[in-house]
Amino acid sequence: MAVVWSQRTGDNLHEVRTAGKSVRLYTNGVFHSQWNPNRLLTRSVWDSLMISAFFVAPALLRRVLVLGVGGGVVIKQLNELFPTVEEIVGIELDPMHIKIAKKWFEIGKSDATLIQADAREWLYAYDGPKFDLIIDDLFGDTDGEVARAVAVDKNWAAHLCKHLSSAGVLTVNFIGKSELRNSGLYRCKPFKRRYCFTPPFCDNAVSVFSKNDTTIGQWKQRINDHPAFTTAQKKALLGDPRQSF
Repeated sequence: MAVVWSQRTGDNLHEVRTAGKSVRLYTNGVFHSQWNPNRLLTRSVWDSLMISAFFVAPALLRRVLVLGVGGGVVIKQLNELFPTVEEIVGIELDPMHIKIAKKWFEIGKSDATLIQADAREWLYAYDGPKFDLIIDDLFGDTDGEVARAVAVDKNWAAHLCKHLSSAGVLTVNFIGKSELRNSGLYRCKPFKRRYCFTPPFCDNAVSVFSKNDTTIGQWKQRINDHPAFTTAQKKALLGDPRQSF
């Protein structure tokens, strides 16, 4: 793997590394994003975030909010899979991540509206239309280890729910199931269904909170019916461990 670009800004070292066609973003040595333009799936946490979109009926998936852009991998996937989505808004604290997302991960203006802001401050002040899918992937690093940047306490959970449409889906990336169980969302009442996905090769608990009645069977059918996936890709997506809670 080759370092093709790096820059230190204050205490932060940002690097872009490549291996073949794959592009990776590292900040302070912590791995944040990976994208290969020839491969729709990453076989990692971003796939688990992306597949939560299939819990929204295709006709109702119009507005998406991504909190924590990184390199913009989920945005790339959503654009390729859901071309009828009207708007994707990405909120990212680190201005360098936005620059990298645009230059190295090729996130264009037609892909998403990228906003450099603190996600908490932005969401607390937001007073616009609600979102059909909200993805909370807010992570930073502590002593060289990945860590959530915003604790999912009851206050943050309430603000996330406030801006979700009546049949919307909220997806939150937790470090593990213990973090999920201790969150303000674990027993949150507005949701009809809850699912937890365990991505390959990591201990994350990607948790889906749905205001609609989409079942696992319907979710599977939507994935199976999507023309962008090969048979092998469908098998991989549907084979990842998951459970309701």
